[in-house]
Formats: sequence, structure tokens, C-alpha cells
Amino acid sequence: MQPSTEELRFLLKWAFGDVEASRSRVAAFGLLKAAIARRLVVPEVYDLMERVQELMIKSHEPSVRQQCSGILLQYILDYPLGAKRLQHHLQFLITNLSFEHESGRQASVDTMKALILRFPEPLVEEWAPVFFMALVARLVNDPSVACRVMHEQALKTLLQRAGAALADRLAAFCMQWLSGEDARMARAAAQVTGVFAEVEGARFGRRVPGLLQILVPALERAAQEEDAGVETSDELSTFSSWQVPYFCLTLLEKAAHLAPKQVSFSAAQSLWLVLPALLSHAHLWVRKAALRLLCLGMSSPALGGSLLQHPKASPGRLALLSYQQMEVSSADEALLELAARSAALLAPLLYDTDLAAGRVPAAQGNGNLGLATSDSNMEAAEHATAAAEEAEDRDAAEDQAAAASQDAALTLHGMVRRVARTAGETSWVRQGARLAALRLLAALALRLKQERGAPALLPYLPAMMLPLVRQDERSHNRPNLDAALPAHLAEADALGREIMAQLKAAAGDEAYLQALVQAKQHATAMRRLRRKQQASEKLADPELASQRRARKLQRRGEGQKKKREELKRQRSTGLAVKNRRDKRVKS
Repeated sequence: MQPSTEELRFLLKWAFGDVEASRSRVAAFGLLKAAIARRLVVPEVYDLMERVQELMIKSHEPSVRQQCSGILLQYILDYPLGAKRLQHHLQFLITNLSFEHESGRQASVDTMKALILRFPEPLVEEWAPVFFMALVARLVNDPSVACRVMHEQALKTLLQRAGAALADRLAAFCMQWLSGEDARMARAAAQVTGVFAEVEGARFGRRVPGLLQILVPALERAAQEEDAGVETSDELSTFSSWQVPYFCLTLLEKAAHLAPKQVSFSAAQSLWLVLPALLSHAHLWVRKAALRLLCLGMSSPALGGSLLQHPKASPGRLALLSYQQMEVSSADEALLELAARSAALLAPLLYDTDLAAGRVPAAQGNGNLGLATSDSNMEAAEHATAAAEEAEDRDAAEDQAAAASQDAALTLHGMVRRVARTAGETSWVRQGARLAALRLLAALALRLKQERGAPALLPYLPAMMLPLVRQDERSHNRPNLDAALPAHLAEADALGREIMAQLKAAAGDEAYLQALVQAKQHATAMRRLRRKQQASEKLADPELASQRRARKLQRRGEGQKKKREELKRQRSTGLAVKNRRDKRVKS
């Protein structure tokens, strides 16, 4: 015998009398589901759904939020509702996308996504613009990363359900925001258009020409503001200074993957030529996005040749900009990896340019490092080493002045010398750049051999070997320790040995040994020359020598301070970092 309608109404009131604290909550929710499935049209069901949706947002228990979400979804999809009541419940979900607690916002967007997925097409067409605006607003304003990911997934679901005409309407909103003067709206439009690209795939190519007409001028303005040194003091300026160009670049990166013909050099020349200027941007995210796009262009056979033939994007200019990324004190691992990849891609082209201009050093000779081939002629080695040291000083001065010059460029030999200098860094705070430079040396050698053959590698091999030789000597001179080496020293030593083995395999045993001898001679001559210079300075100008030593001690103290701060930061993040002096083993 089935209960009557009046009995069911009484049961619903009684079961939900104190549902937050009720031990029979499962039974109460089950009863409500049965009433909805039976389509029991009574006022109590409508009243209880108000409590259910409130519980879905405000409850502290995940199981309660999940059950309430399922009931609300079943109610909206299957229960007889008028247009106003449906609007009331959907507006409730939209309003609570900005609920103060993250769990409530997640419950709201998750339910909205499920509704979008299961709504009939007429309702999708009717509510898509409203859902779209609400999700876009929360996508760029929600402080929670998890919520922003859920909003993006809901947007993808909405665009997948939308037909071609509806998608064009929504995309037109983004185009209008992009071309407007509001930086916040432009940033949101660029990010949401990236979602369009992910959903539409190759079909997104039809939107690319119109986007280029808007995005490229925005990137050019960002590059000009950076060159002019425009300061960003307020939040709106911050959006304009880095967020707009960053999201424009990520959107163009997606477009380049999905529709390479629409972003070819002939179709989008101004885009590719503005990227080198953005490699000097103050914000690292903009640099990384521009460098990713440049690496994509350089690695493309159809695009790379045309791009690198233009004076503004010549291989020498891009090589200098790539190396400068490794010199940024705040560079992270991703930027260092991108800089190394870019420089490795440019190595064969730099070699061709130097070969045509007659700038390739003599293979295994004394011209590339200034090395003597005889141990007895140490004086000649010291003179040649002094010349090499002066060349390094000139390199450093050129690096400082290169940022302001649009015509500055690197030869392959100049890049190898600079990368070797960075690979020889011993400062603890520069270990990231040092490891990236070591990996780049191996990549340069491998790339040159693969693209131009082993003879192209030999002229640069002694310069590549120099930091590895110095590192190997330091590791052998390091006293035995009863504890393990610090992580950064152990990693550098292991990487150095691995790279030396790779260089030996690439160059051959005979060429490798000859380069190894030359590098060791150069290192020895450099030490002797510096000792002589220091002794001469002490005699000629004791005060200047004292000032230099004081500066050296100051730099050492600053480095130790930065090391302590970094160790403290790592401990605060939960990393197991030791900060003990290694005890030396007495022989």
C-alpha cells in the first residue's frame, strides 16, 4: 500500500525538521529524491528545495554538499518548474559563484557545469550568454586556483554544447573586450579566447586573422611602454603592463599550434618581429611566453628561415637576447631552460654566419682560447691568457651595453665564451644559471655535430672544456668529508662528469684529449697570471688592493646571507634542508 499525498507531505516536513543535525539524514534525502522522482507536486517540495540549495552552498560536510547538489540537479531537470522558478534557481547558482567560502563556490560551479551538460538545446541557447558572463567574471577574479580551474572547465563544457552561431556570438563579446580600453576586460578576453581555441581546435583558425589585428598592436604598445620605462603603480596599470601581453602571447601560442598557416611569417610578420623586444620585459612571465613562441617559430621549418633572415630577428641578435635571460638574477628554471633551448636552436645558423664571414676560430689552435701547446713556454701562455681575460672583460662590458642597443649581436664563439663564463660561476645564488649553462654547452656541442658535423665542433671545444676542467679540479681538491656534499655541489659535479663524457663521444678521443690539455693549460696560466697581478697591485697600490679584497669579502658575505635566506625559505615551505657545516675528516 502506497502512502497518500498528505502522508508524504507530513513525512517530508518531519524528516527535514532538523536535517543539519539529524542522524537520519540519508533517509531524509532519500525520501526527497523519491518525491521528486514521483513528481509529487506539493508546496513542501518547493519549500524544501530552498533549504537544499542553501545546504549545498553553506554546509561544512562534503557529503551533504554532494547529496544536495545531486538532488537539486534532479529537481531542475525532472521536476515540473515554471520559467520564473527555474530562473530563481539558476540565478541562485550564478550569485553563489562569488560565495565567500571556496567550498560553496566549488559546489555552485560544479552544479552549473552538470546542468549545462544535461540541459536540452533550447535552454542552453537561452542561458548560455548569462552563464558565459558569470563564468568569465569569476575566471579572472576568483582568488582560488582550484575554483578558476573549475570555472574554465565549465566554460569549456558550455562552448562544447553551443552551436556555431551561439559560439560566434560569444566570441564576438571577447573581440569587443579585446579591442576596448579596459585592461581588465582585455585580459579576461584573451584568457577566454584561449578556451575557445582549446575547444574548437583546428576550426579556431578562422578567428586568427581578426585576432592578429587586435593582439599585435597590444603587444607593440607593451614593448614601447617597457622601452620607455613606464612605471606601474596602480592595479589597472599592472593589468596593462604584463597581464594583457602575457595572456595575448599565450593565446597566440595556442593559435600557432592549431593554425600555423594563419600565423606564418608572411601572414603575421609584425607579430614575430615584436617578440624580440618583449624578451627585455620586466616581468618574467612575459619573457617566457615570448621565448616559447620564438622557439616554436625557430623550430618550424616553414617559418624559421623567413623569420631569422630579418635584421630584427637575426640569429646573432636572438642569441644575445637568449643569453641575457640566463643573466637575469630572478630567472627561474623554466626561463633558463627556454633560453638554453633557444640558443641551441640558433647554434648552426650562427656557425654558418661566422663561417661565411671568416670568424670561425682555428680548430684546436691557440686562437680560440689563447693556449700554449708546450708546458715549457708558460710565459707565452700567460700573455695569451691575459689577452683572453681582456676579451672576457670586453664581453662583460658589451653585455651591459647590449640591452640598450637594437643592433647588438653575438657570434657563435662569443656565445660559447659567455656561456662558459656562466658555467664557471661558483656563487651559491647563481647555481640555477650555472647548471643551465652546463646543459647548454652539451646541447651546443650535440647540435653542432648533428647539423654541421664534428669539424664544426672542434674550434669551440677548448672553450667548452674550460669550466668543466675548473670544476673537475675543484672537486678533486675538495677535502674528504664525512657527510654528503650539499645538493647543489653534488648535482654540479655529476652533471659536469656527464657532459665531459658527452663531449668526448661527440668529438672523438684524440680531439677531446687535445682540447682537455689546452683547457688545463689555460686554467693554470690564468691562475699564475692573476697571482702576479695581485702581487703587483699590492706593491704598486696597496690601498687599491685592500679595497678590492674588502669588496671580495663583502660579496662573499652577501652570498652567504642570501644562502641563509634561501635555506630559511625552503624550511618554511616544508623542504628538508640541512644547514650544517661539513665536518672535515682528519687524515
